[in-house]
This record gives sequence, structure tokens and C-alpha cells, in this order.
Amino acid sequence: MVNEEMKPFVADAEAALESFSPSDSANHKMLATKLSELNMGLIKSCTMKGESHEELHKWLAPHMDAITSLEKTDDPEEAKLLVDKLKASFTTYHQYFQ
Repeated sequence: MVNEEMKPFVADAEAALESFSPSDSANHKMLATKLSELNMGLIKSCTMKGESHEELHKWLAPHMDAITSLEKTDDPEEAKLLVDKLKASFTTYHQYFQ
């Protein structure tokens, strides 16, 4: 279970990914900034403890790495692949967390 305070940050990040349009190559950097900000809110609102907290970190670390890569890339094709990877990451999140 994920604490209720964290859920809006997850939902907002998913919504940002779903509304992302790769037509403007600079858009992915704005998306990455937005996702980074939402992750900071997610982390600050976390009150999870124990095994569930550790499992969340197993999901969050590669998710954050993908966001960092998205922020750094100038290649539109790589950006598209990273956005797809982030969307898949949320699928994984929903498999394990409520």
C-alpha cells in the first residue's frame, strides 16, 4: 500500500506522460522537469516504512534514472524511447502498489 499523500504525485506524473506530444523536440525536457518536480513531491510525502518502502525504492530508482536521461538527451528518438520506458514503469508500479 502507498500512503494517500503520495498518490496525487503518481497520478499527475502519469497524466503528464499521457498528454506528452513528441512533436516538439524541446517538449521532452519540459516533461522531464515536470516529472522531476513531481518525484520530489512524491519522495517528500512518503511515510512508508519497512518492506513496502524498500520495494518502492526498487521501482523508483530506475524510474528516476529514466527521467534524468530524458532531461539530458537532445535526441528526439531517444526521448520517445525514454517516454515509453517511463510509461512502462508506471505499469510496473500498478502491478505492485495500491
